[in-house]
Amino acid sequence: MLRLLHLLIVVTYLVLPAAVVGAILLKRRRSRNGAAAGAAGPAATSETTDPASALGSIAVTFVAALAIAVSLCLIYARASDGHVPLTQMLLATYFAAGLLLILRGFDAAVIWLLRYVLWLHRPGAPTVARGARIFTLYIARTVILIAFGLPYVMAVVMTYRPKVFPRDNPQTQLGFKFERVEFTASDGTRLSGWWIPAALQAPPRRRNPAAAPPSAERGQNTVILCHGLAASKSNQLILGRRLVPGGFNVLAFDFRAHGESGGQLTSFGAIEKRDVLAAVRWVRENHPQEAHKIFGVGASMGGAALIAAAADPSAEGQAIDAVATYAAYDDLDLLVHDVSKEYFERPLGWVLEHVGVPIASAHTGVNLTAFAPAREVSNVWPRPILYIHGKQDEIIPFARGENLFDFTSQPKYHLWYPKGAHNDIVADEAAAAIVAEFFRTAKSVPVI
Repeated sequence: MLRLLHLLIVVTYLVLPAAVVGAILLKRRRSRNGAAAGAAGPAATSETTDPASALGSIAVTFVAALAIAVSLCLIYARASDGHVPLTQMLLATYFAAGLLLILRGFDAAVIWLLRYVLWLHRPGAPTVARGARIFTLYIARTVILIAFGLPYVMAVVMTYRPKVFPRDNPQTQLGFKFERVEFTASDGTRLSGWWIPAALQAPPRRRNPAAAPPSAERGQNTVILCHGLAASKSNQLILGRRLVPGGFNVLAFDFRAHGESGGQLTSFGAIEKRDVLAAVRWVRENHPQEAHKIFGVGASMGGAALIAAAADPSAEGQAIDAVATYAAYDDLDLLVHDVSKEYFERPLGWVLEHVGVPIASAHTGVNLTAFAPAREVSNVWPRPILYIHGKQDEIIPFARGENLFDFTSQPKYHLWYPKGAHNDIVADEAAAAIVAEFFRTAKSVPVI
């Protein structure tokens, strides 16, 4: 059912702006033809004016859509430290125009329905009773728009992502040699990544040379980097800064609707697990000699998707030998509840949870409230998992990460930062060193 709704919504966004503009232009052309044929009189004048007025109205809608698109693109470009290509700007404008037209259509339908319900569709004398009904119409219209229109906009903002292309690469950012690669998820989504080969010699003046893997083992294992929501393979490449010098190959890739990958809608990890599985499959097929062991490190949404992928019964899922996460969450439904309680006043928080999230689910085609890594993490056993989380995390509350740890079977490890915020722990050098050591020593528990 959600899949059908998703397809219907996508088709609506694609068709509606062009259909509305086409209908207005066609009506305008017919009215001009009628006037040229001598169709004079009040009726002809009305038909000539209405299309022009409608054309002006749709022009205002597209200008508003452009303003929304530019603002959204600038926000994501600044957050991801990249640039939004013109094609994405135009696509975002078209998408925003579709959103505004849907809202305008919904508003018109609400007014039409309320006029019939309140018996205002027929002309009448201006009485006190009629005035009260008109007042009731506007109050009811406002309440309905807040109850359904606002969460609809919130759902769109939650799921739609204009893609931000990186300004740098592993060579310019960290001095790592790399190769641009592409692969495809099981649903056909094109994914873009960087293959970064391991440094075959340990860096000089290591503080603990004994911790470095033997030269014969360097380059045999690969770590897949899974960035967070609204991030990219570029601005969270920092997760691999200790791994490449430490003898690990790294595959950093953009999730769908992020960076240079395909797609425009994100599902907070629910569908993104397919992207992780596709990355594992690519490594195994294209670098079998470097896939002796495959590990995964993920931040926020990337960590949740990574856990879901490692719990998957497929060959790719079971090929993930160990997982390390930064600020992963246990249950998307609980996370939304925490966010709505923290950042939204009542009743907006309730509206976000019970109206906005279902609408977002319809946009993505998957039930977001059912995505809970905590319910899947037991299937990762007997492989080890390392959790890193800050107790002052302002985006993913610490309770979400702690609960995920509690649901995890041994072997499991945690690193809790008493004062760590959401992005602080990703940049922490001690955490990066611990992750590298975790992968060097990671072993599954013996299965009897």
